[in-house]
Amino acid sequence: MLSLNEVLAILPTTDTLMLTGNGGDSVTSSGQGWVLQVGQPEVEDGHTYDTYTSGLGTLLVDHEMTATLS
Repeated sequence: MLSLNEVLAILPTTDTLMLTGNGGDSVTSSGQGWVLQVGQPEVEDGHTYDTYTSGLGTLLVDHEMTATLS
């Protein structure tokens, strides 16, 4: 379980956490207000990332991963 405060504390100089994985990987975070930003995928190093935001926090989740975020 990943909380918004953990995301903001992991990288104190940025508000963005990039999660890279594959089809067998997953990330779960509930009750943190994560919202998928439709139409705003980011491509970096051959990976496509879905963008989720909550307040000041941003999660970039590899499109191949299973994301259960709310």
